[in-house]
Amino acid sequence: MRTRKTKAILARHWTIASVVALTGCSSGAQTTQSTDNAANTQSNSSGSASRPQPTAQDRCAAMGVSSGMTIEGQLGTLRQSEVSATLNPALSRLQTCYANRLEAHPYLAGAVQFKIRVGTDGSVRWVLPVQSSIGDRETERCMADVLQGLRFPQPCGGETETTWGPSFEGGEDARPAVAWDGSRVSTQLSRRRAQLSQCLRGASGANAEVTMYVGQGGRVVTAGASISSNEAAAAIDCLVSEVSGWTGLPDPGSYPAKATFRLP
Repeated sequence: MRTRKTKAILARHWTIASVVALTGCSSGAQTTQSTDNAANTQSNSSGSASRPQPTAQDRCAAMGVSSGMTIEGQLGTLRQSEVSATLNPALSRLQTCYANRLEAHPYLAGAVQFKIRVGTDGSVRWVLPVQSSIGDRETERCMADVLQGLRFPQPCGGETETTWGPSFEGGEDARPAVAWDGSRVSTQLSRRRAQLSQCLRGASGANAEVTMYVGQGGRVVTAGASISSNEAAAAIDCLVSEVSGWTGLPDPGSYPAKATFRLP
C-alpha cells in the first residue's frame, strides 16, 4: 500500500519523456498546426461568447480531410492538441502505476514509450511498449491498460497512431541500481538464447529489448520488455517470464544491478 510520503515524492520524481508524435499523412501534419492557430485566432476575436462545438465533419474539413475518407495503407490525422488533451489527464494514473511498484522496488527508474493505435471511432485499438528501460512488466502493463481505456476524438481519414510516454527517476533517497553492461549477463544469455528465440518465433523482423534487475545471489528480481511490432506483442510476456526465472547470474552484492539486452 502506498504511503503518504511516497505519494508526495512521486510528484518530484517523474517527467514526460516525449512530445506527442503523431503518425499520419504529411499534409495532415502540416494542417494540424495551421488549423489549431486558426481556431485560437477565431476564439480570441469572439471573446467569451459561446459557440457550438464543431462536429467531426467540421473538424476534418478544417484540416482538409474528409471525415468519411479512408485510403488503404494511409493513416489518418488528429490535431496534436486533441491528442494532448486526451493523454494529459491520464498522467496521474500512470504515476499511480509506478507508485504501486516503487515501494517494493525503490530503485525502479527509466523511460517508456508507448505506440497507441487509435481507431476510426476514437477508441484505442492497441497499446504497445516500443521502448522501455523501466525493467518491470507489472508497471508497463498497468500503464498500457490505462492508455487502452482512453477515448480520442475521431481521426480524420482513417485510423492513426501516436507515440508517447513518461520517464521516472526512482524513489526518494533511493540510489540507482548498479549499471551492468551486457557482458555481465552474456553467459546466461548464450545458455538461454534458444528459449528466448522461441518467444520470438513467428515474429519475423521484430526486435525486442529486455531490462532486468538482478538481486543478491544472482537472481532476477523483476524484469520488463519492449518490442517493435504489435504483431509480436505476445512475445513480451513470454520473454519476461523466461528471464524472470533466471538464477546463477553474477552476484551484485547488497544492492540490485540493472542490465539490458536486445534480441534477436
